[in-house]
Amino acid sequence: DDANTLTITYSHNDVGLQGFFEYNLKTITPGIALKSYLRSDADVSSFSTVPDNLSSSKRRRDITIEATASLTAPIETNIHLYLWYTYSRTFSNIGITDYTDRNIKNSTVGAALKAYVIK
Repeated sequence: DDANTLTITYSHNDVGLQGFFEYNLKTITPGIALKSYLRSDADVSSFSTVPDNLSSSKRRRDITIEATASLTAPIETNIHLYLWYTYSRTFSNIGITDYTDRNIKNSTVGAALKAYVIK
Protein backbone atom coordinates (compact mmCIF):
# COMPACT_ATOMS: atom_id res chain seq x y z
CA ASP A 1 0.00 0.00 0.00
CA ASP A 2 3.02 2.29 0.02
CA ALA A 3 5.05 2.91 -3.16
CA ASN A 4 8.27 3.34 -1.14
CA THR A 5 8.13 -0.24 0.14
CA LEU A 6 8.61 -1.48 -3.44
CA THR A 7 11.87 0.37 -4.09
CA ILE A 8 15.26 -1.28 -3.75
CA THR A 9 17.70 0.66 -1.59
CA TYR A 10 20.84 1.57 -3.53
CA SER A 11 23.98 2.27 -1.54
CA HIS A 12 27.11 2.15 -3.71
CA ASN A 13 28.97 0.49 -6.58
CA ASP A 14 32.15 -1.57 -6.25
CA VAL A 15 34.24 -2.05 -9.39
CA GLY A 16 37.60 -3.76 -9.28
CA LEU A 17 40.11 -6.37 -10.33
CA GLN A 18 41.34 -9.41 -8.46
CA GLY A 19 44.00 -11.94 -9.32
CA PHE A 20 44.84 -15.11 -7.41
CA PHE A 21 47.94 -17.18 -8.02
CA GLU A 22 48.99 -20.39 -6.28
CA TYR A 23 51.59 -23.07 -6.86
CA ASN A 24 50.98 -26.68 -5.80
CA LEU A 25 54.02 -28.25 -4.19
CA LYS A 26 54.13 -31.81 -2.84
CA THR A 27 53.18 -30.95 0.75
CA ILE A 28 52.03 -27.31 0.72
CA THR A 29 50.43 -24.79 -1.64
CA PRO A 30 51.56 -21.16 -1.31
CA GLY A 31 49.41 -18.48 -2.91
CA ILE A 32 49.03 -14.73 -3.36
CA ALA A 33 45.92 -12.70 -4.13
CA LEU A 34 46.02 -9.08 -5.28
CA LYS A 35 42.88 -6.98 -5.33
CA SER A 36 42.06 -3.36 -6.07
CA TYR A 37 38.63 -1.80 -6.25
CA LEU A 38 36.84 1.54 -6.42
CA ARG A 39 33.77 2.19 -4.27
CA SER A 40 31.49 5.03 -5.36
CA ASP A 41 28.51 6.00 -3.18
CA ALA A 42 25.09 6.63 -4.67
CA ASP A 43 24.40 9.86 -2.76
CA VAL A 44 26.30 12.93 -1.68
CA SER A 45 27.21 12.86 2.04
CA SER A 46 28.39 15.46 4.52
CA PHE A 47 31.62 14.89 6.46
CA SER A 48 33.45 16.80 9.20
CA THR A 49 37.17 16.82 9.90
CA VAL A 50 38.70 16.45 13.35
CA PRO A 51 39.93 18.53 15.25
CA ASP A 52 39.09 21.72 13.29
CA ASN A 53 35.50 20.55 12.52
CA LEU A 54 35.46 21.83 8.94
CA SER A 55 32.59 20.34 6.94
CA SER A 56 32.38 19.15 3.36
CA SER A 57 29.66 17.63 1.18
CA LYS A 58 30.67 15.29 -1.62
CA ARG A 59 30.09 11.85 -3.09
CA ARG A 60 32.33 9.33 -1.34
CA ARG A 61 34.82 7.48 -3.56
CA ASP A 62 37.29 5.03 -2.01
CA ILE A 63 40.18 3.22 -3.66
CA THR A 64 41.21 0.04 -1.80
CA ILE A 65 44.37 -1.96 -2.48
CA GLU A 66 44.70 -5.38 -0.87
CA ALA A 67 47.28 -8.21 -0.86
CA THR A 68 46.75 -11.65 0.67
CA ALA A 69 49.44 -14.29 1.18
CA SER A 70 48.15 -17.80 1.85
CA LEU A 71 49.40 -21.28 2.62
CA THR A 72 47.39 -24.49 2.29
CA ALA A 73 48.55 -27.81 3.76
CA PRO A 74 46.74 -31.16 3.69
CA ILE A 75 45.79 -32.70 7.03
CA GLU A 76 43.79 -35.57 5.54
CA THR A 77 42.88 -36.38 1.93
CA ASN A 78 39.75 -34.22 2.00
CA ILE A 79 40.66 -31.73 4.74
CA HIS A 80 43.26 -29.00 4.36
CA LEU A 81 44.52 -26.32 6.74
CA TYR A 82 44.32 -22.85 5.17
CA LEU A 83 46.34 -19.96 6.65
CA TRP A 84 46.35 -16.39 5.34
CA TYR A 85 47.55 -12.85 5.99
CA THR A 86 45.83 -9.86 4.35
CA TYR A 87 47.19 -6.32 4.21
CA SER A 88 44.80 -3.60 3.06
CA ARG A 89 44.94 0.18 2.51
CA THR A 90 42.01 2.45 1.63
CA PHE A 91 42.43 5.90 0.15
CA SER A 92 39.29 8.02 0.44
CA ASN A 93 38.01 11.47 -0.46
CA ILE A 94 36.10 11.75 2.81
CA GLY A 95 36.52 15.17 4.39
CA ILE A 96 38.35 18.24 3.21
CA THR A 97 41.51 16.57 1.92
CA ASP A 98 40.83 14.24 -1.01
CA TYR A 99 42.24 10.72 -1.12
CA THR A 100 43.81 10.69 2.30
CA ASP A 101 44.87 7.27 3.60
CA ARG A 102 42.02 6.33 5.97
CA ASN A 103 43.06 2.77 6.72
CA ILE A 104 46.47 2.86 8.36
CA LYS A 105 48.06 -0.54 9.12
CA ASN A 106 44.93 -2.59 8.50
CA SER A 107 45.73 -6.30 8.35
CA THR A 108 44.08 -9.65 9.03
CA VAL A 109 45.52 -13.01 10.02
CA GLY A 110 43.33 -16.08 9.73
CA ALA A 111 43.14 -19.86 9.82
CA ALA A 112 40.45 -22.18 8.51
CA LEU A 113 39.80 -25.76 7.54
CA LYS A 114 38.84 -26.49 3.93
CA ALA A 115 36.82 -29.61 3.25
CA TYR A 116 36.82 -31.08 -0.27
CA VAL A 117 34.37 -33.55 -1.80
CA ILE A 118 36.31 -36.00 -3.94
CA LYS A 119 34.65 -38.75 -5.98
